[in-house]
Amino acid sequence: MPNQLKKRTKPFSLKTILNRFSSARIFPVILECLMPGATVFTDASVLYKGLSNIGFKHMFVNHSQMEFARDVGSLKVTTNRIEGFWGWTRTRLTKFKGIKWDNIELHIAESVWRFNHRQTGIYKLLLKELRSNPLT
Repeated sequence: MPNQLKKRTKPFSLKTILNRFSSARIFPVILECLMPGATVFTDASVLYKGLSNIGFKHMFVNHSQMEFARDVGSLKVTTNRIEGFWGWTRTRLTKFKGIKWDNIELHIAESVWRFNHRQTGIYKLLLKELRSNPLT
């Protein structure tokens, strides 16, 4: 599913996510952003232990054991999509030679949009959007 990032149900705050490095802090963000019963793919970090206890189907890969993808029934369990997105975003944002922290969420939102539409003509999509929703 190349548009996996589109499937969020609510907007997320990157600041919130970056500042939360414990299960007690990450789980409320997950509960706010994902639909109950969603399948969540992660690495084997202890941060995510217990996701299945709060109503999610949790599948993970264990990078420390050189596991990067595995098949579980019809599903391919991998973190490659999100890691690919963050790698693509980091590369894209380096051209700015630093960005203001106050604007990080806008940069990430733009990156999500660009990533989800990277196979299409972004210029034509922007023109269509601007014609439908003029700035004035």
